[in-house]
Amino acid sequence: MHPGLQPASCRKVMSMIPSETIFGGNSDSVETSSYEQLRKALEDLDQAKAVLHASEENLHVKEVCLVAQKEAFQAEMNGARLETSLGILASAAARLADDSPRCAFYIANEKGDTLCHVVGMPQSYAVAVDGFKISPESVACGFAVATGKPVITPDVLEDIRWQPWLWLAHEYDYRGCWSFPVETSAGRLVGSFAFYFREPHQPLARDYELASAITQAAAIIISRHRENEERVRSEQRQAFLLRLSDALRPLSEVPRIQTAAARQLGMFLGVDRVFYAEIDQAGMAVVGTEYGSDRAGSIIGRYRLEDFGHVFCDVLHAGGTLVIPDIKASTDLTQQEMQAYDALNIAALIKVPLIKDGRLLALLGVHHQQARDWSPGEVTLVKEVTERIWLTLERTHAEAALSDELAAMQALHELSTIASGSSNVTQVLKAALDMTMTLHRADFGNVQLYDAETNTLRIAVQSGFEPAFLDYFAQVDASEPSACGLALAGRRRKIVTDIETDPDCAPNREVARAAGYRALQSTPLLSASGEPLGMLSTHFRAPRCFSESEQRQTDLVAHEIARVIERTREQATLRNSEERLRSAAEVGRLGLWDWKVTTGEVYWSDEHFRMEGYAVGEVSPSYEAWAARIHPADRSAAETAVLRAMETHEEYIQEFRVVHPDGSVHWLLGRGRFFYDDAGRPVRMIGANVDTTERREWEERQKVLIAELQHRTRNIMGVVRSMAEKTAYASADLQDFHARFGDRLEALSRVQGLLSRVNDMDRVTFDDLIRNEMEAMEGSPGRVTLNGPRGVRLRSSTVQTLAMVLHELATNAVKYGALSQPQGRLAVTWLLEPIGSNDRPWLHIDWRETGVTMPTGSAAPRRKGQGRELIEQALPYQFNAKTSYSFGPDGVTCRISIPVSSSTLQRETKTRPGKSAGL
Repeated sequence: MHPGLQPASCRKVMSMIPSETIFGGNSDSVETSSYEQLRKALEDLDQAKAVLHASEENLHVKEVCLVAQKEAFQAEMNGARLETSLGILASAAARLADDSPRCAFYIANEKGDTLCHVVGMPQSYAVAVDGFKISPESVACGFAVATGKPVITPDVLEDIRWQPWLWLAHEYDYRGCWSFPVETSAGRLVGSFAFYFREPHQPLARDYELASAITQAAAIIISRHRENEERVRSEQRQAFLLRLSDALRPLSEVPRIQTAAARQLGMFLGVDRVFYAEIDQAGMAVVGTEYGSDRAGSIIGRYRLEDFGHVFCDVLHAGGTLVIPDIKASTDLTQQEMQAYDALNIAALIKVPLIKDGRLLALLGVHHQQARDWSPGEVTLVKEVTERIWLTLERTHAEAALSDELAAMQALHELSTIASGSSNVTQVLKAALDMTMTLHRADFGNVQLYDAETNTLRIAVQSGFEPAFLDYFAQVDASEPSACGLALAGRRRKIVTDIETDPDCAPNREVARAAGYRALQSTPLLSASGEPLGMLSTHFRAPRCFSESEQRQTDLVAHEIARVIERTREQATLRNSEERLRSAAEVGRLGLWDWKVTTGEVYWSDEHFRMEGYAVGEVSPSYEAWAARIHPADRSAAETAVLRAMETHEEYIQEFRVVHPDGSVHWLLGRGRFFYDDAGRPVRMIGANVDTTERREWEERQKVLIAELQHRTRNIMGVVRSMAEKTAYASADLQDFHARFGDRLEALSRVQGLLSRVNDMDRVTFDDLIRNEMEAMEGSPGRVTLNGPRGVRLRSSTVQTLAMVLHELATNAVKYGALSQPQGRLAVTWLLEPIGSNDRPWLHIDWRETGVTMPTGSAAPRRKGQGRELIEQALPYQFNAKTSYSFGPDGVTCRISIPVSSSTLQRETKTRPGKSAGL
């Protein structure tokens, strides 16, 4: 072949020349196989040339890739930024690909769920796509990294999944998008590499080879870059932890340790808040120390963990670390729980719990006011810091507890010494309060004593409070919902870490603010049987938590105070008991004796001397002096009773008479018992005499009274019998008799009730009698007027008859008279005449009914009823009374004048203002 001819040219020329011309003969004679062999040879030559050209191009691509890889690796080795190293690879890929696409790298976050732009596209584009989700539901790079396979989109306009992102393609002028995952040799997907074409574009085999070479180099660079970053971060964390340990080592106060650690961690992480919270007995998180950035508010206070998410709370109680990069994106929170975070302006957090013996004791929290993708290294650092804080706190707590225990033991020893050597309970309480305030480093304190009768707490001693507080709490109702009241009701200590956040303190919050305290503890003082004796309280100007050691020391002090109070009260009770016994012996006129049988020594109380007829101290008490005063007729029996009780070990009981020097005789009842030694010999006798002279006289009077009662009973029976006969005579039938007789029996019962309530020296008064009767009637309020002096004392013999008279008058008024008609009125007036007939006081009674329509003709009454008989016959006959009874034109008028008790004149009488008799 001619050297200047190419295979393609030869093939074209030969196709144009007739075969007979080439071979110089008829076409039939041309050897077809030779022609085909020549054509095949030319085609093979053409293919070889094409392969050679492709190889040259591939070699060129590989050479460029190798140069780019070398430059990128060298840049990474020299510590260049990641965008610089990957930018070299992206630029090389853009030069080698057809149609000059733009190439870009994206890197996955450490959690592997989002992508972030590294290099290749404008900054505005990076802002739009940073945080792109890695998911099978994503497009382009997000989908490629999620599946680990290339995602080729020749034309974004034709791919429905690109619909939400077409605005981005349009704004940045591309139609074709190829995305390739960046995968390390360990199989970890760390990012993606993308081609962006202005026009729709399909990849060729060499495009895949180019992408493979670029992504393999990128995987090495990203892995090394991350290793370097992690190494640097690890070195920084270690350096930070060393600085933290150095800072915490010299500190010995818990709040300072917590504050220093929180400040250093917060500044190192660049977060808005770091805090330390202890979990109290009620399960509340008590934040006592914190670090906050300039834009973060304080959260010092007491919180319910459940208010910030039950699911999160369960994680902490289970000992798990809580990591939330975006609170608002959480699906585990209710709307109310989300609002709790909003109120504190918390958008992201880390919380590390401290679990001991299965119980959540404390937690270290990190807050940020913006969503934050916490790295594993940051979470690890928070855990390590938490561990160091707790180790330091445990050491500090142990040292402080030991020191406090020693101080508490010394103070308790001193308190016990004071309590044992002092009878002044106030002095002991003051010493106990001072010791407790020293142990607690308290600003204020008081001890209250409990009064069970009034259910109140009274301040016995105090320290630091202003008069306003003392006036308010000087004596408080123990049932009120104050800290003291709650502690007393529950019989256990009440701790308020912060007045401002504790809901139980709401009623007294203003008083606490005025007094200047923010925290307090109230420990009940209980007796050995668990009964309340008082309260020991300490108060603090700042929020305050209490350690178990402090609570244990407080319990020891409270026990000692309770022991002192209980002992003091027991002594007071004993003194009171002795005083009561002495007073009871004197008031009850008990003559006490104590006879030591073995020595003959006898003790008599003062009353015993008097009972025997001796002046106190007149004689030396002895058996003989006692026997000498016994009535001769009773002496033998009394001495025999003593000997019998001694021999039989039974109680001595004997009543006997004694004769006083003036000849008067007195009855005594003696009761006593003997005490014996181990051999059964009597060694002591204790007893008491009671003067029964008055009882004996009372028994005699009772006999007289019984006789009088029998007489009165017979008299009442006569009255009842007479009343029954007269009622039967006046009744129309049995039913009428039953009603009339029942009313009269009730009236008789009422007057007997009045008589039974007075004694020999007292009398029934007329105003009580008339009121008692009128109140028994179903009257008409406002239609009855009673007017007359109070306290007019009736003779006992007249009360029963006069009561029956008033009953009959009232009954007739209700049935037929003033109280039976709406317009009717009744006025009862009475007047006391101090000196009347026979120089005795008389009572004048006027019963007047008005406004009554009286019956006429045959309807008028034709015979006298029982009431009228009592008025016109019984009263004048039995009591010399003066009476009148008449029917007026508008009602009945009855006048009664009757002698009353002379004792009425000895009492002041008062005139009752007119009113409706209380009906």
